[in-house]
Amino acid sequence: MLFCRRIWTAGGRKGRVMRFGIMAAFMICAAAACSADEDTCGAGALSPLLNQPLDQVEGQLPEQARILPPDSVMTQDFRPDRVNVDLDEDGVIIRLWCG
Repeated sequence: MLFCRRIWTAGGRKGRVMRFGIMAAFMICAAAACSADEDTCGAGALSPLLNQPLDQVEGQLPEQARILPPDSVMTQDFRPDRVNVDLDEDGVIIRLWCG
């Protein structure tokens, strides 16, 4: 923590360059997070499966698809190639998304 404070509050040209570098890295990371909404897993092509019961279309989902019943627990790892399938209480697909 002390090291970070020294870098951020450093004076002169070196301090400005370091602050600019830190802010640039932050902006790049923020921009990368914004691209999470892109269809990197093919969820858009699976949109005809929306409002269909899972048991009728399960063979049409990718093997790595993650099925998420209501109130289910899931890991927070982000995999852009994985399709997540949200179900309602009746087992009907209500949302398809990447992650």
